[in-house]
Amino acid sequence: MSEAQEKHEVEKQRGWIAGSIAGACLFGLVLGAFVGAGFGAKKAAEPKPSVPVAPQHPTLSLEELSASFYGKTELKPDDVRSSDVDGWVEVSVGPALYWMSEQGRYIMRGALIDTIDGNVNLTYEREKGLRAEVLAKARSTALTYKAGNERAEIYVFTDTTCGYCRRFHENIQTYLDEGITVHYLAFPRGGVSQESAMTMLTAWCAQDQQAAFDSAVMTNSVNVPGRQTCDPAIIGQHYTLGEKLGVRGTPAIYLANSDSIPGAQPVTTVLRHIGIPSVNLAQR
Repeated sequence: MSEAQEKHEVEKQRGWIAGSIAGACLFGLVLGAFVGAGFGAKKAAEPKPSVPVAPQHPTLSLEELSASFYGKTELKPDDVRSSDVDGWVEVSVGPALYWMSEQGRYIMRGALIDTIDGNVNLTYEREKGLRAEVLAKARSTALTYKAGNERAEIYVFTDTTCGYCRRFHENIQTYLDEGITVHYLAFPRGGVSQESAMTMLTAWCAQDQQAAFDSAVMTNSVNVPGRQTCDPAIIGQHYTLGEKLGVRGTPAIYLANSDSIPGAQPVTTVLRHIGIPSVNLAQR
């Protein structure tokens, strides 16, 4: 092949290569535009995923919620009432509070905090009221020492075999003089099968309850004649109430608002917790 022919062949190959490259570039641009447009169109056409909507359940009546709560927990509600919390009702079992959704699906036990209105523990505040209610109901079966000029009331879980209970009772007149009525509730520390439970039942069923209780506390026996008709289940009811309130020892003092004061406290301490001045100190 002559030099001229070789030169012509080289130029021919260069032209073919250049044409191939140009064609490839053009194809790439067209393909890219097509693919981009295709993907863009496909993306635009894709519907956004929908958010699943929970099925709506009908709101139950308070009676239906009470039955539902019992069926699910085997706890018999004392009361079911509407609450200030949207979608929830209050269920009280003794002094304990449960929250239940209006559809009956959810049940909650524990602190419920209102983060807007001062971080108030709604459960605590409501249970405080429930404790006050159950204590007030127990007043009718309490062994009561009533103050002549009553200014306040306290509830005292007691055991006639308890040394600190004896110390408290020795000073009961100071409470009465300050206008504080004392409602005794029986709490045999070892349970209702203990001998002290029977001793306290004898005092509760005595014709003269105070004289019988004085004897029981000071001598561990009741040496007072005369009996009256009374419910033998009283001691067990008081003991169960004490357990629900969290009583762990005696004497356990509860104010009318259900605030508790452990131990055999002097009357000045109780007056301070109640928030009233001493009558005797004011007269000095």
